[in-house]
Amino acid sequence: MATGIVIVVVALTTAAIVIDQTGVVHAVGKTDLEIEFLVTDESSGSPIPSAHLKVQTEDDSLSVMHEVIVDEQTDIHGVVSTLQTGAVCCWKRSTLGFRDAFSVDVPMWRYRVSADGYEETDWFYLSLEADQKRNGRVISSGRYRLVMPVVLSQL
Repeated sequence: MATGIVIVVVALTTAAIVIDQTGVVHAVGKTDLEIEFLVTDESSGSPIPSAHLKVQTEDDSLSVMHEVIVDEQTDIHGVVSTLQTGAVCCWKRSTLGFRDAFSVDVPMWRYRVSADGYEETDWFYLSLEADQKRNGRVISSGRYRLVMPVVLSQL
């Protein structure tokens, strides 16, 4: 009896996986990408208001190399947000929804943060895969938010 149950469970699981993969739909579109930089203190985890964020493009074209696109201070919550409209996005939807996936092309940007009483960061680059998996969320239809945590060390 137990062997029969195991065979049925294995057969149903295999059938579900096969059915899920038979109707995979791939699509490409555009979305608004909100990139939120969240600056916090390394020891306390508290947000750092008035930290200075500088974001530059990092493109292969020499004409736009290192163009400054954000040069702002964080708010009282340690946040600076910027919006990129029309970012390319891709999604994959399987028949049963077991293997749905969504991603947004992150711009080729580098960023640096400084604040009074803290060590300035090196230049960091937005990372497509690692940052989206940890910090990316669809926040509404046609809008995606990527939160970039930045931790500063006191001098």
